[in-house]
Amino acid sequence: IFYLGSRLAQIYKNRQVQSTQGLAVLTFLLAVFGNLTYGAQILVRDVSTEFLLEKTPWLVGSLGVVGLDCILLFQFHYY
Repeated sequence: IFYLGSRLAQIYKNRQVQSTQGLAVLTFLLAVFGNLTYGAQILVRDVSTEFLLEKTPWLVGSLGVVGLDCILLFQFHYY
């Protein structure tokens, strides 16, 4: 929850100040890559409903943040 919340707070702050100054784009690119590969390894391991339900918190934590990181990457481009 804190991991998701930190991204939401950063997106909001960037929007308020209309800038991404002080943030490193490479950090977010690497975070996207890491979260995508982590989520993919869970999905490739087993696709049974029981397994996926058990791993839902990890999937939300990794793949859910990817969407927020993509918004941040868009903000890097836009601002």
